[in-house]
Amino acid sequence: MTTLIWSTVDGYVPGTRYNRRKEELRQEAIEWQANFDGWDCSYADLAEKQAYFERLGRRYGLLREFRENCIC
Repeated sequence: MTTLIWSTVDGYVPGTRYNRRKEELRQEAIEWQANFDGWDCSYADLAEKQAYFERLGRRYGLLREFRENCIC
């Protein structure tokens, strides 16, 4: 029988697909922001990327963090 151990910190369950994707998205936003200086983007490209991070930030509970760091 397999038992799950639930942590009380933010509902985090180590190894779940949701938490792995959340961390991947956080890293993607960090890299995008760090490499932004070298990009030649149009306003449409910026709007598209902002919508992407806003949509996924809402899904994975990162929206506040993204807004604090001017990602979306």
